[in-house]
Amino acid sequence: MTAKGNVALVNQKERDGLGSSSADRENGSLPSPEFVVEENRIVEAYSHRTKNVPANWYTPFSEGDLLITQSIERSVLRSLQRFGCAPLEGKRILEVGCGTGHWLARFLVWGAEPEKVSGIDLLADKISQARRLLPAEVTLEARSATSLDFPDESFDLVFQFTVFSSILDDRMRQQAAAEMLRVLKPTGSIVWYDLCVDNPRNPDVRGVRKREIKNLFPGRLVHFDRLVLLAPLARAAPSLFRLLAPIKLLRTHYVALITLPRTTSQIPTESHELLPRNQAEQDCSSSAARA
Repeated sequence: MTAKGNVALVNQKERDGLGSSSADRENGSLPSPEFVVEENRIVEAYSHRTKNVPANWYTPFSEGDLLITQSIERSVLRSLQRFGCAPLEGKRILEVGCGTGHWLARFLVWGAEPEKVSGIDLLADKISQARRLLPAEVTLEARSATSLDFPDESFDLVFQFTVFSSILDDRMRQQAAAEMLRVLKPTGSIVWYDLCVDNPRNPDVRGVRKREIKNLFPGRLVHFDRLVLLAPLARAAPSLFRLLAPIKLLRTHYVALITLPRTTSQIPTESHELLPRNQAEQDCSSSAARA
């Protein structure tokens, strides 16, 4: 669970016909009747994390955090380009669990247009910070991922960074995934970055493995890239991180690009592994965290 990918979860009150005010949505104060226990647990987990995680871990001036960010960015950009999702100009983009807006800001650097970019997060204070960082044209809402306030088939790209590993309730994971698919255009793609292993030192997260990702997005092609070796190690000991990063089996996160098959022959029976096209690209992938 990272500060950059804070969880956006459930606000089902509107869907149940109870309605909500703009102030309620701004404060992120409406719990879901179905998921209230899990939602409260997540809010408490983030509050505890904010108090206990070293402040210098999540900053561009942290060498370890920079190593992680660069490796994620390389993998995501490579996937977007390879599977026809680039450039970002003209595309409508949503990030689920946008936190303070770090990745939304990167999307703008990559060419996205502010008026076509949206982000949601469960935590209203993170949305307030994002508003200070981002142009006013970017749409930001404090609300839940399982009840997105967007029409069907609204977005070309839907991103999530370490949202699902922070959700321990399986039904909530399924509902959040269903909402992402609902607002995605038929020709659109989901970009996923998350833990694929459990963290024994952090009971508030649970890794999401290949089979579960495939089950969350049935009938989709899922292209995987495994990266980032033990994020806490990177932040605490960047030199050791560089030494161990090339060992793929030790990597703890997936970047996945999730698409709808374009032909019947592409309908998946197994998840697809994202493999480099040539040795040069393989070298880049293997040493992504060494930049």
